Amino acid sequence: MMNKQKSKCFLCLLCAIAHGMAQDDDPRQTRYDKIMEDSSSVDLTMRMDRLEYLPGEGATVSIIVKNNTNEVLEILRPFSDLNYFTPYKINASGKRIDLMPEPYVSARPSDPSGTVVLSVPNLDIKTVTLFPGQEIRASVESFTSGPVGGLDHVQQEPGDYEIEYHYGRSGKSSTTRYRVVEAKLGASSLAVKMPRNGSMIPFGEKEGKKVTLFTYRQAFELEAGGVTYLCVSPVDDRSLTEVTKMREVTVGPGSRLGPFLRVAESTSAFKELTFAVANNEDLTLTWKDAQGRLQVLKLDKNLVRKRAED
Repeated sequence: MMNKQKSKCFLCLLCAIAHGMAQDDDPRQTRYDKIMEDSSSVDLTMRMDRLEYLPGEGATVSIIVKNNTNEVLEILRPFSDLNYFTPYKINASGKRIDLMPEPYVSARPSDPSGTVVLSVPNLDIKTVTLFPGQEIRASVESFTSGPVGGLDHVQQEPGDYEIEYHYGRSGKSSTTRYRVVEAKLGASSLAVKMPRNGSMIPFGEKEGKKVTLFTYRQAFELEAGGVTYLCVSPVDDRSLTEVTKMREVTVGPGSRLGPFLRVAESTSAFKELTFAVANNEDLTLTWKDAQGRLQVLKLDKNLVRKRAED
């Protein structure tokens, strides 16, 4: 009986050793380590689309990755799994202050307690192959594609800022600084209701008490540094119901419901500003410039770009 127990214990020991060896030889771990090693060998640069932003403005961040080695590298795809930003504010002495002790992370597993788990994630890591001398560029627009530095726009408070982009666990990172300038709302502010809408049942109400929710687009002026900027913002907050006057939906710095884009600028106010939405949801802004000439600007329904003229 004793010999059988010894044999069983010895067998268990062998199984445990074999299991440990299997874990050490996990091909996923080996590939993960190689991807991190290759990713640490590239040159990494981060750029923003502006040096100065209006308070709460949307931003575009680009990552440039270049292979200056003589080898073919399999690297992390920028802005994919394990990539994340950390935002900082720069104080008067030039020191950076961490604005988010828990930075926004696109894909980092955690345990039920919320503690970040640093083990290899059980997911397919998105990669790209980079040949010697090859360069790739990837961009993310905070206005449409998700947060930059944990936020969906640059900071509301004027001042100097820095964001640091962490390239997975390769040990690579890149930083860039930008400034948020002082600005104030101009006189013009218009909103237009989009064809799309939705509904909700207020908390505690029955099915028959549904409330209709509407989506709006807003145009407004911001003045900064002697220039007046015409800005457009989506007003998609799901708590919005029908308004009796378009101006009731007005938003501005400090109270905006979402990030905005600047679409035009002028040395004077935008006179006789009008805002309309077509049946296909294209948007049209019109105004008169300082010389009294009519200006027309067409935008696509999502405000991402100017609509190409036919």
